[in-house]
Amino acid sequence: MNKNRYQVIQDPTETNTDYITRIQNLESLAFDKNIFKDRAQTEGNKKFMINLKDVIRDEVKIIEIVKSFPFAEEVFLIDSNWSYISNMLKRKFGFNNPAITAKEYNLEINELLNEIHSGKSPIYSSCTYTWDFIHINTRIGDKSNKYNSKKFRSF
Repeated sequence: MNKNRYQVIQDPTETNTDYITRIQNLESLAFDKNIFKDRAQTEGNKKFMINLKDVIRDEVKIIEIVKSFPFAEEVFLIDSNWSYISNMLKRKFGFNNPAITAKEYNLEINELLNEIHSGKSPIYSSCTYTWDFIHINTRIGDKSNKYNSKKFRSF
């Protein structure tokens, strides 16, 4: 229904007067945010499905996992932090583990999202800017047991 609603290109079968009338009427239409929100959600789900193929090969599980996240904001956060989430899923479950259900993947992804949101994950701490100094002990030389404390600024 809303497809090509905001299209401003003249259709080959459309007369010049019809085209001008349609463009003038287009200005009077109220802007509908849902058109773009629905498309963004669809595109986010597609990207999420592609990302899940890095961890799981079972299409049925992938579809169940994607359906279990109905909100576009959640899918956007998952896609935005996929490298971290993917690594954690592979570390916990392994690659393409048939013994793990879609519900278990869903629970783990939700836990990882909560971890990212609460600031306990390395992603959150790497995104926050602090001007405190971190002391990192580095070993000097192969024969020495002495440690030198160097200061690095954390960003």
